[in-house]
Amino acid sequence: VRREFCEAWERARADERFAALELPPADRVHAGYFARRRGAAVDSTGKSREDDEAYALIMADKSRLLSPGEPVRFVFSHSALREGWDNPNVFQICTLRRTRSELKKRQELGRGMRLPVLASGLRTRDPDLARLTVIANESYEAFARDLQREVARDAGVDFSRCIVERRARRVMPLRPDWRDNPWFAELWRRVARPLRFVPALEFAALRERALDALGALAHSPAPRAVSIARGRLEGGVVVGGEVETRPLATGQPEIGPVPEHGAPDCAPVPDPLAWLQAETGLSRATLAELITTSRLAGRLVSAPNALLEAAARSLRALVADESARCGRYEPHGEPLDLEVLLHRPLSGGAHESVAVARSIYQTLPARDAAEGAWLRAVDAEVATRAIFRWPSWLQISSPLGALASGWLVVREGEGGRPELALVVEPTGDASRLSLLAALSRAVGATLELRA
Repeated sequence: VRREFCEAWERARADERFAALELPPADRVHAGYFARRRGAAVDSTGKSREDDEAYALIMADKSRLLSPGEPVRFVFSHSALREGWDNPNVFQICTLRRTRSELKKRQELGRGMRLPVLASGLRTRDPDLARLTVIANESYEAFARDLQREVARDAGVDFSRCIVERRARRVMPLRPDWRDNPWFAELWRRVARPLRFVPALEFAALRERALDALGALAHSPAPRAVSIARGRLEGGVVVGGEVETRPLATGQPEIGPVPEHGAPDCAPVPDPLAWLQAETGLSRATLAELITTSRLAGRLVSAPNALLEAAARSLRALVADESARCGRYEPHGEPLDLEVLLHRPLSGGAHESVAVARSIYQTLPARDAAEGAWLRAVDAEVATRAIFRWPSWLQISSPLGALASGWLVVREGEGGRPELALVVEPTGDASRLSLLAALSRAVGATLELRA
């Protein structure tokens, strides 16, 4: 494995496409740790000093391993990916032996599911970086399906499209003359620019919605205090094979309303304005008006933490919703080079690919039969000149999370003028539609709902 890795690395290092990366030699980019025996790393290369150094780097010197100046990028390990080894910047895991234990699979995946750490020391949720690729020597289909089901049940997260079996996918081939398509060039010029979201709020609308939300909290049922008397059991006599016990002291929970002024021994009430300002970003003056007008202030002494957390959740959701409705996108920076499409291939399931004539790709992936039928219909339109799926790696951030942006279609308008449309799936989420409309305006497109 080491020999084949070094040969493959040197071929990549000699490729002119990667010359700008200034890749170090193969013997500097990999290290191995396999086990410890009597406090020392087991010799695996024939040079115990190098093995000890590899062990120190991989298992102990985490800051150096993560630093940009450290050339080691590949770790060969027998057991480091089990419990106890935490490295946030793991992006690929290649298993060299079959893992039959589900627990070991979870431990291995857990090594790569941390949020990556940037050079600034901050963690990132960038979907292009926070991604784990598993190169497995067995099918993960059943394991991934069970894991998805469990996470969906426990956390309410839909992973139906996030964990995929790469063996069931194939790359959509580019046409030989794809760079020479002027209609696609116009499309790319508009959408390949970096976009940032500029939030905005209509204070009057936010105020009314916030007062309703906080007013509902102010009139929610009062919390109830629970007093429990603890008892002790004395064990004793074995009767019919079971231990018979009898209570030495008993007590029933006593439940009653919390006094308006709070329990006598309760902790001091935190500063509600400072708390909510840190959680929502709203000004103290705005928060003071909302709390007093909604009559929430009078309830805070009875259950301050619970009410402030509920208020913060409501206000954060309202701010995100209003910001999505009123904000805008603006471009900054130069468009990405077309050549990036060579290194970011479009892939999809073989049974979902649709042959098209009006795209830089010979086939396009469809998520279902309805999307496949829509693709065929658009491809058959006389005015259609280019069809392109907004790349998943070119995701657009928003107050509601990353936008699933849909399809881009270029049609020939009057006088041969290109007309760009952003086509998305129908959704009942008004805020998300507002964001997509703002995105359409930023790239000079019209927003269409896919039938």
